[in-house]
Amino acid sequence: MEKKNDIVSSLTGSVKTKKHITTKIEYFCNDSEDAERVFEKVTEVLSDNIDDFAKITFDYNAGENKVDVEVIEHV
Repeated sequence: MEKKNDIVSSLTGSVKTKKHITTKIEYFCNDSEDAERVFEKVTEVLSDNIDDFAKITFDYNAGENKVDVEVIEHV
């Protein structure tokens, strides 16, 4: 996984207790092939880091050609 930005790192490191970090990413796709590439990447990241996630969702809106990915990570 990539290093968290400084703000998130300072907040997560300040109190030693169980935490989850939620990240939402909106992909504005040109076509369904873009959405498929996003799905493949989500699948790859999930497969390689399965123990790091509490939840990951993938929602494709074909009418808007938009993909919403929400990730909840264990910290």
